[in-house]
Amino acid sequence: MVFCIVSVIVLDKIGSIIFFLTEVLLTCVTAILGNYLLINYSPNKAFWVLPLVVITIVAFGIAVIFTDILRMACSTVFLCFCMQHTRPRRAAGAARSPGQAQRGGVLSAGRTGEDVERHDGSPERPYYMPEKLQKFVDRRAKESTDLARP
Repeated sequence: MVFCIVSVIVLDKIGSIIFFLTEVLLTCVTAILGNYLLINYSPNKAFWVLPLVVITIVAFGIAVIFTDILRMACSTVFLCFCMQHTRPRRAAGAARSPGQAQRGGVLSAGRTGEDVERHDGSPERPYYMPEKLQKFVDRRAKESTDLARP
């Protein structure tokens, strides 16, 4: 769980920087293109600053809207990974609990806390997750205990 919290914080900060730089880059490209078009093709060469400022502000607003949508999509995908990461796994051949039998063996997201209490990662009650993810979790747990040693 700590791994997910740290990952969310790091991803959020790095993602915020990348999305902000994208917004600035799109705004600068729009401003440069607008400046070129206004200077070269405007019938009135004296008044090009105000339209350029308006174009730049509108471009920044549109860039913010689109990157916010993309930011929400990226956050949703990563939070789904974290939910999958914290979901328990059922050992092969292990009996289902009565609640799982009623739901047809499908674990609902609202019952994750209860399932984690039933499956604590011990050899008697292992987590329910794919083997590849289990290897990843075991490796992370081993790395964190190695770092914690003096």
